[in-house]
Amino acid sequence: MKNLDMKSLSIGVVLSLIFFLGVGATSKSDVGKWDKKQEWLIVSRDNLQKANLLKGISTKQGNGKMLYHFKATPGWEPFGANDLYFRKRIK
Repeated sequence: MKNLDMKSLSIGVVLSLIFFLGVGATSKSDVGKWDKKQEWLIVSRDNLQKANLLKGISTKQGNGKMLYHFKATPGWEPFGANDLYFRKRIK
């Protein structure tokens, strides 16, 4: 059997402790929040812009193409293909 280097052993112990402490530090405040009775408000990007809850920002890239970013008010998250729809959890 090969001799174990104390430096390698201590690094292994520290990494193991970091892993176990990281796993153990998860919050229990999310218990019960993800259930089958959730309700979401779903709107299209256009309707969210009409309600002034979404701002479109365009920037011009070096190659001449336009790049569009959308910034939603807090609570709204994009989902679906190409950020066409946004959702907000209401229950």
